Amino acid sequence: MNVALVRASEGDKSTLENLLHLYVHDFSEFLGFTPSEQGWFSYPRLPLYWREVGRAAFLIRAADNLAGFALTSKRFPRYG
Repeated sequence: MNVALVRASEGDKSTLENLLHLYVHDFSEFLGFTPSEQGWFSYPRLPLYWREVGRAAFLIRAADNLAGFALTSKRFPRYG
């Protein structure tokens, strides 16, 4: 099976928001998250993945179908 990790553009933001809604919902009981009044679980830091150096968002595709996502962040050491 062909699996690809594709860097997400800001145009992919709505797709990531939808996937994150499901992910945050799955962990809500353990992390204490509650849905909005509209029943939506959101991840407010998502826009940072296109604005901050060291952060990146990816979509995972398997056999050309959407299979998941990954959010990465590189922490830079502080000196002084």
